[in-house]
Amino acid sequence: MRGLSLELGKYWLLSLLALGQVAVASSEAEVVTHSLGDQEASRLMEEAVIYAYPLVLMELTKELMTSVERPTGGRAPMNEFAHVRRLSDNSMTDIVSPNVDALYSLAWLDLRQEPIILSVPDTNSRYYLMPIMDAWTNVFATLGKRTTGTKTGAYAIIGPGWAGDLPQDTEAIQSPTNMVWIVGRTQCDGLADIPPVNKIQDGFALTKLSAWLAGARPGPVEWPASVAAPSEVPPVEALSRMDAHAFLDRFAKAIRANPPAAADAGIVRRLEPLGIVVGQDFDPKSLDANTWAAVEKGRQQALAAIDHAALSTSSSDNNGWVISYLLGSYGSRYMERAVAARMGLGASVAADTFYPYTEVDSNGRVLNGNQAYVLHFSPGQTPPVYAFWSVTLYDSSHFFAPNRLSRFALGGRDSLAYNPDGSLDVFIASEVPPGTPESNWLPAPRANFNLILRAYWPSEAILEGRWLPPAVRPLP
Repeated sequence: MRGLSLELGKYWLLSLLALGQVAVASSEAEVVTHSLGDQEASRLMEEAVIYAYPLVLMELTKELMTSVERPTGGRAPMNEFAHVRRLSDNSMTDIVSPNVDALYSLAWLDLRQEPIILSVPDTNSRYYLMPIMDAWTNVFATLGKRTTGTKTGAYAIIGPGWAGDLPQDTEAIQSPTNMVWIVGRTQCDGLADIPPVNKIQDGFALTKLSAWLAGARPGPVEWPASVAAPSEVPPVEALSRMDAHAFLDRFAKAIRANPPAAADAGIVRRLEPLGIVVGQDFDPKSLDANTWAAVEKGRQQALAAIDHAALSTSSSDNNGWVISYLLGSYGSRYMERAVAARMGLGASVAADTFYPYTEVDSNGRVLNGNQAYVLHFSPGQTPPVYAFWSVTLYDSSHFFAPNRLSRFALGGRDSLAYNPDGSLDVFIASEVPPGTPESNWLPAPRANFNLILRAYWPSEAILEGRWLPPAVRPLP
């Protein structure tokens, strides 16, 4: 294993050289003041925000979800799992567009000192999904029924630049960044299914490599004495409130700890006139005082562009649904990456979960609970999956809308009433449409809303584009 690790260390050094990081690694480097024209300053800041949006949002989300003394709800200290013991509801605002198909097991890792061993239990063939995401929201590995099966296993997650030996009873997983987010989901089929899922969750554990080598195995841990109190502002909102100075400061710190891919060298160099130099903290003196208004304008333009892209994503080619087969791995598609983070931070790759999204009906009008709708699946045309599927409704902020049934999704595991010909109708409205079964009713607020169809472990028909979700049609 040492040979592999040394090669990874070599790759890390080459990446730093490509980005110019080795030459500017000191935060005490001389500050160069840049004088930019207003148009150039705005343009560069807009590019910087779109590029760094997911990185900064990940930092804010990490702070919110790790600033606790011990695991509670969906939060836990660094390098510890937070097992969500109940299904999500409208009180959950840490993550946008959460699901109600599974129980979450969430963990933020800091790999700067040493690798972390991730242990998984035997789930007895139960479907689970554990995507492992870098600081830029790219999924670089996935554990679960589709990829690694459902038996026990131990995986060493390695940070960039680390070199050393790993125990033979672990399998190496290389992370591109030192910050890692694990967004585990274990299938849960309703309230009665929660206890057995909780037992499986207890088998997911994280252990530092040094402790593992010393003979430690998953079990009780020592909790930190105290932590700083986090802001309770939802991360997306907190990011939107940042002024240009705060955003650039956050960006510089985050990119220093989690350098971008070597392929991003071009955009990173273009941003240097803004004072963003990999390896250096941001110094506001690097910008001429007269350019700050233009930089702030660029920040606002970028956020507006991201929101516009997120809110203007309908496609007549896909029955009004927005479809991406490339979520979780974005390359240089920076706007798509920013929009994905804005709308659903933590998205897995399409091979694990297919996420069609819509906010419009078959006529192109915005979905609103003052109108009733039907989602009609022809016989044999419900989502073709190897696991299960659901349709989830969110309000305009991408959180759950409260309703009298506390029902936020419907899908193939629910007791739905099928039509005599084998077709299926899901009714979406603020109240049950007359003459329709309540079992098939997905409650909507009397306001704008949006839908996400989730297909877990989608079939080839979905991944190859041979199956599309039906249009959301207004009822007369």
